[in-house]
Amino acid sequence: LNETYILEKTRGSYPLATVPEGTIFVMGDNRNNSEDSRFRDVGFVPLDMVKGKAVMVFWPLDHIKTLP
Repeated sequence: LNETYILEKTRGSYPLATVPEGTIFVMGDNRNNSEDSRFRDVGFVPLDMVKGKAVMVFWPLDHIKTLP
């Protein structure tokens, strides 16, 4: 994925993985300072733990849109 909005190269790497059904892979926007699904103590997040719903994409600015 070409992410032109990333301001610095992400340190480390994460192997190719299949996200299990009923879970999501979460990734922080400040990747070098975010603890997210790349870390063993977070991992894949069960959908029943999700408390909100995305309604809009606002960044990058040329991709602003509402979501269904």
